[in-house]
Amino acid sequence: MARIGKNFILSDSLRKELEGELIFINDLPNDAQEIYYLTEKYFKHMYKIKENHALVSQQIIELQSVKSTDETQKQLLSLQSIKTFLEKSKALKITNKREYFDYRQREDIQAEGYFQSWLFRTNEQLKKVSSTKHN
Repeated sequence: MARIGKNFILSDSLRKELEGELIFINDLPNDAQEIYYLTEKYFKHMYKIKENHALVSQQIIELQSVKSTDETQKQLLSLQSIKTFLEKSKALKITNKREYFDYRQREDIQAEGYFQSWLFRTNEQLKKVSSTKHN
């Protein structure tokens, strides 16, 4: 009701209160809304992202301090690529559950796009194989 009445201060206040109870509302076109009822389990990886970044950074420092071998160089390259990925992924900038929820929503949409693309390509390949067998 607050949103319909354009009382944005009340609307924002209600949303923050609901988010404290792990209820997230997304606005959609045509004044529609999606409501998500979540549990703490949904957020279990939120804190691990920063922990993993710190661990990777520490392991890089440790590897740089030991004698360089082919194996340590491979490990170092692998860890540096993980660190770069984490730093580019915007996940490190997450400071609250709403930001994490929005991040996961974007990631899910992107993953759905990848899946739909893969499914389309697979179906096209199956059609080609099927038409080849019939000829």
